[in-house]
Amino acid sequence: MKEKTMKEIKGLTGLRGYAALWVFFLHATWGWPVDSYAMNVARLGGSGLTIFFVLSGFILSYVYADLFKEGRVTYTSFMRARIARVYPLHIFTLLLFAGLANGGYAELGENDTFYTFLLNVGLVQSWGFTQLVSWNQPAWSISTEMFAYLLFPVITVWVSRANGAVLAALLAFLFYCLLQSPYAMLVAELQKYGILDVGGKQFAHGSSLVQLFYVFCLRVVLYSIAVKAKPALRGASDLMTLAGCLLLIYWCGTETVDLALWQSSLCASLIIIPLYYETKLSAALFGNPVAHYLGKISYALYLTALMSESVAKRFMYPVPLIVNLALSLIVAALLHHLIEVPVRRWIVQKSKSKDAATITPA
Repeated sequence: MKEKTMKEIKGLTGLRGYAALWVFFLHATWGWPVDSYAMNVARLGGSGLTIFFVLSGFILSYVYADLFKEGRVTYTSFMRARIARVYPLHIFTLLLFAGLANGGYAELGENDTFYTFLLNVGLVQSWGFTQLVSWNQPAWSISTEMFAYLLFPVITVWVSRANGAVLAALLAFLFYCLLQSPYAMLVAELQKYGILDVGGKQFAHGSSLVQLFYVFCLRVVLYSIAVKAKPALRGASDLMTLAGCLLLIYWCGTETVDLALWQSSLCASLIIIPLYYETKLSAALFGNPVAHYLGKISYALYLTALMSESVAKRFMYPVPLIVNLALSLIVAALLHHLIEVPVRRWIVQKSKSKDAATITPA
């Protein structure tokens, strides 16, 4: 089979850049007084992760849905491409964090043990084996992402063959799951009767894993809807973009703790479908050169921003926000160009000799 390269939709990449910046501002302003709209937006930066998850599944579906449906790509080659995408930079930043901690430039937490280090190496640290974040803390979401990758080929084949009625039912069911959190409710009930001990911890028995898996499935369904309903939805694309942005702006002014998963997922859905159609408004907002480059380095920015700030604090405290942002962007750009991209290309090139059909991810 010939190698297939999918066209990059720059707006989707750019949205990822904005999402990474949102998470950055959450971390960089943690502990600051929430005394303005801007600070409230920063406090809600965890929703940037939801946007990441909606984007990731949507893009994976864009690249792989037809290939899996038609049997033109193997599960092994898909997983090899996914590992090439996320694992090299993850393991590099994990070792970097350990080295910085050993040198006194980063602090180890109570859960940073040899056991959790091995969980991080295997990218299973958020699967319920431990209840707290550990080592390079942002990597917990990459662990959740890896779980979704393992199941994606089965999900995308089934969803791509579903008709409109089934897709609508799936969409409603997934939003119900995001609204009611049935698994979290089950865990809470088991705790009430003394069967489980949750203790309010972040990864209590895989709750975060299951909730974000719902988000992942949502984006796979969204892609099929975007493809099948393109003639009907394309004309309303700019209105969807505006609706998604305005809802996000409104909720950032009214919510003070965090946006619910259904809220951030709804906003992301309204914004992402027009990006897939590449309308002029969405391309201008999210596909401009600045946003596009931020999207390119977003993975490195997400994994290293906390470490960059930790090192900077050893030389100046407090670290001015503009200095923190500039340093984090420089470090992210360097790691993207020197580690992330070269290693990924090397793995993909090595894979070509093993697979008859090779996908170059967009």
